[in-house]
Amino acid sequence: MTLLNKALAAICFFSPPLLAESLAPFYLIEPILNDGVLLHFDTAPFRRYQLQATTNLFVAPPAKVTWVTLYTVPPVPFQNHYIVLDSRTNAPSKCYRIVVSP
Repeated sequence: MTLLNKALAAICFFSPPLLAESLAPFYLIEPILNDGVLLHFDTAPFRRYQLQATTNLFVAPPAKVTWVTLYTVPPVPFQNHYIVLDSRTNAPSKCYRIVVSP
């Protein structure tokens, strides 16, 4: 499975207590060279967006998935398109999500 396929599959999983309404879709996820991935997403006005990643999506209960915030978009009065570069790690896979809040 390619890095792109792993990343696209990861956006289908949600860890409680987040609901699907509080997650935003990626516009595009593309690997670059040998050591990075570009994550594209659009934002709406007056909303905060947090791009988060984890290298361990599947943990046994009662443990919870640990998400690390890579980038935060503050609430601004206009829509925008963001492109964030993340480096690939030695982990076998990396999963991403975008959490949206007012």
